[in-house]
Amino acid sequence: MKGQLAGSAGLESRLIGNSPAMQTLRQQILHFARTDAAVLITGETGTGKEVIAQALHDFSPRQDGPFIAINAAALPESMVEAELFGHEAGAFTGANRQRTGRIEAASGGVLFLDEIVSMPLGLQPKLLRVLQEKQVDRIGGTRPVDVDIRLVSAANMDPKEAVVAGRLREDLLFRLNTIELMVPPLRERGRDSLLLFDTFLNRFAAQYGQDVPAPSARDEAFLQTYSWPGNVRELRNAAERFVLNAGVGPQPLEALVTGRRDTGPIPAEGGLKELMDAYERNLIEGALRRHGGRMADVMSELNLPRRTLNEKMARLGLNREQSGVADLAET
Repeated sequence: MKGQLAGSAGLESRLIGNSPAMQTLRQQILHFARTDAAVLITGETGTGKEVIAQALHDFSPRQDGPFIAINAAALPESMVEAELFGHEAGAFTGANRQRTGRIEAASGGVLFLDEIVSMPLGLQPKLLRVLQEKQVDRIGGTRPVDVDIRLVSAANMDPKEAVVAGRLREDLLFRLNTIELMVPPLRERGRDSLLLFDTFLNRFAAQYGQDVPAPSARDEAFLQTYSWPGNVRELRNAAERFVLNAGVGPQPLEALVTGRRDTGPIPAEGGLKELMDAYERNLIEGALRRHGGRMADVMSELNLPRRTLNEKMARLGLNREQSGVADLAET
């Protein structure tokens, strides 16, 4: 029990958030870390998939072994095979000496393959064989090399859609997703954005030797209503910019993140509901104006379904004529 409590506390400092989704995710990580089953982590870009992969290593019996990460999308297709499987000297032009591949280097530990759906289709059967046989064939090699790895992979799209699109072999998917961990986007994590932003503010203030700037009510309203398409990565960058700008030319967080300066004033006083209503009104009003009342474009920018947008507009007393455009026939 002491070990579980210590692990839980350590994981909370890496995967920050009090939302039910994050609490469940942390419990899953600590539970599945004790196994050797293959894990597929799915989630949008910037949600922290590599942090989860690292945690699956660090809280597992393999924690003293290597953690080897490779992004399949970041390497030219011609290099992926050599990086993963290694090669013997003279295997191809330029191969002057033997090279150990990432799979072999991860033996005894965890291999993390990010953007797995970007792996060339021609190499996927070879990876499948590694998972089945626990052996790797170096390029130009004459005999396989035994490996002992736990594979953790990640994808920022639905892996089943990748199979349908012909980007991922179905038999490989069955090997990859023995366990599937789904990471929620930041916009679905409630007040976690406030907690994360405060944490990042303190970290960057300490890093740059500056005072911790205090977000205004307007900033906090923005934190909770912005869709954060870049997720935690985008929020972290916003916190760093907020700290660095605080001492020379403080700006509203919204301006730092979106560059928009066309929203109306936010009341300096009032309860949270009044502040949130005022912020939402400004945000929707600005989107209506920018898109000439075209609801489909407004829905896309704000990442809202039509019904939710209509309800918010009715509650806030807004209509498409707020755009100031005469022809509003498009729905």
